[in-house]
Amino acid sequence: MALRQETTVEVKLTLDPKLEQQLRVKFQAYQKAYLTAEKANAEVEKLKAELGALRDNESVEKLGVDGFSVTLRCDTYEAFDEKKFIAAGGDLAIYQQALVRKPKKAYEKIQLPKVQS
Repeated sequence: MALRQETTVEVKLTLDPKLEQQLRVKFQAYQKAYLTAEKANAEVEKLKAELGALRDNESVEKLGVDGFSVTLRCDTYEAFDEKKFIAAGGDLAIYQQALVRKPKKAYEKIQLPKVQS
C-alpha cells in the first residue's frame, strides 16, 4: 500500500511599491483583455450554434462554401473504467500498483476578481 502525503506552504511577503504598481497595471490589462476575449468567445459560440443549425436544416454532416465549412464531429475516445475492471475479475491492488503519477506542463494560472455585469 503506497502512502501519500501533501503539504502546503504559504509565504507572505511585502511588495515593493514599484512592483505592486507594475502588478496592478498588468493585472488590469490582463482583465480587460480577458473580458474582451470572453465577449468574443461568446459571439463565436453563438455563430457556431447558428452555423450548426443551418447544417442541421440540410440534414448533412458537413456543409461548406468558399473554403469555409461546418462539420458535425462525433468523436469517441477510450477510457479505463476501474469499476468494469474489478467487475470483470481484475485485481484492484495490481491496478493501483501500476499507476504512475507524471507531471503536467507548468502554466500560469491567473485569477481575476469577480466583476459585476
